[in-house]
Amino acid sequence: MLLVYARGERERRGSVLGASLIALVVFVVLLILAAALLRGAAGSLRSAGRERDRALTVHLAESGAELGLQWLRSQPSPAAGTEAIRPAELQNVALGDGTISVEIVPFADNAKRSLRVYQVVGEGKGKTGYTKRVVYQVQEESFAQYAYFVSDPVSPVTGSPTWFTWADRMDGPVHGNAQLNIAWQVSNPAQPIFLSRVTTALGTPNYYPAISAPEDYAQIYKEGQTGHAISVAYIPMPEGTTKQQEAAWGSVAGFPTATGVYLRASQGGGVYICGAVQSMVFASTPACTQVTITQQPASDRQIVTTLAEDHALNKSTIESVTYTLTGSEWQESVRDQDTQPTVTNGLIYCDDTINGLQGVIAGAHTIAVASGKDIVIVGNLTLADNPVTNPASTSVLGLIAQRIVLDNPLGDLSVQAILLAGTESGGGYVYNKHWNVTPRQQGTFHLFGSLLQAKGGPMGKFSASTNTVLSGYTKDYRYDARMQRNAPPLFPTTGRYRRVGWQRL
Repeated sequence: MLLVYARGERERRGSVLGASLIALVVFVVLLILAAALLRGAAGSLRSAGRERDRALTVHLAESGAELGLQWLRSQPSPAAGTEAIRPAELQNVALGDGTISVEIVPFADNAKRSLRVYQVVGEGKGKTGYTKRVVYQVQEESFAQYAYFVSDPVSPVTGSPTWFTWADRMDGPVHGNAQLNIAWQVSNPAQPIFLSRVTTALGTPNYYPAISAPEDYAQIYKEGQTGHAISVAYIPMPEGTTKQQEAAWGSVAGFPTATGVYLRASQGGGVYICGAVQSMVFASTPACTQVTITQQPASDRQIVTTLAEDHALNKSTIESVTYTLTGSEWQESVRDQDTQPTVTNGLIYCDDTINGLQGVIAGAHTIAVASGKDIVIVGNLTLADNPVTNPASTSVLGLIAQRIVLDNPLGDLSVQAILLAGTESGGGYVYNKHWNVTPRQQGTFHLFGSLLQAKGGPMGKFSASTNTVLSGYTKDYRYDARMQRNAPPLFPTTGRYRRVGWQRL
């Protein structure tokens, strides 16, 4: 009996020891699994933290790019040169759990561009040191981006508001700083007046007749009710043509006082005209710009200047002949010639009024006159390399004056140019000299380009009761979409920039 008890006790003790060992093994395994889970959780937390930091730095970089764009817009003039700009107030700016730094990089060829381009680089850095960059590519906005622009549609000529009518067609962006006036009528199918977006800084347009149903908007805007936006930012008109004067002369001083035409291509300039112009007639081919300029500084003296820019040979030639009135005949008294081994920068500036403008012009040019002076168009003014038939054409023309006057009393008139008239403080407008002549002898004003003015200049007169045009022109305005990127040389800008590219680095 004693032997049997001892053996059972030993068996019981062995069973307990085995269970304890198993429990210990299970416990160790559980500890190992718990440790692995904790390590995994810690790793997940670290990974989540890194992902959060990366996401944060992307947002910081985007905020930096936006701050850089706002800084660029706040400057009184576009940044010059090619060196990178790092505004001191936008370096290592603390925001949330990170910092922001900004760099503005002008394009190397900005001096040759009609619209300058910049890279705006926003850099975000998180608390773990992770860095991300967002790059905006931004471009100056030109007034030429609008098909039609008016700061105040009330006409100084008539004292009344100017109107768009059912007979007009506006192909391109339209902006008014004040309330626009639109006379429309029902047609089936609808024939909208505005084929692109219309924006106004102040007030809903004045419609005649009043809008009575949502579908009425389709008679006015191609996009219906969404084709118009109100309360957008006010855009001030430019002040003066000093920049164009300096660009034409190739210097900021030393402007001439003797009547005549001065070729300044070799000085990096354009063509500078001193004294009023009686007529300016272009007769160009796509490869050569040619213009004849007539001036009469005195009753017995006349100067006829012929300018040629040969784009194929890259040279400019000018010849001026002075005629003196002897009795009843004009006789040549002086002849001057000059040839320069380059073409001009495209600027033609006159310190007085240019009358008698017409013809066919080649190349990229801007014609500007001194503040308070006018440009008078007397016949068709078109481009030799016609952008209507050749969208790849590089020929562009801009006109800048206090007033741009259309003085062609009969039939249609065709102009391929960007017309800008007036200043923010001095008014100015584009208008038809024969807007009120009856019976009506004019047809349609065909404009391929843009019409931009401080005040509303009259083009014609219409009857709301009979739905007819009584006098002057109806308007056929086609927007030159090339102006979104390639404005005429040194054409005025709005002081704003638009984003044309975006990249995350």
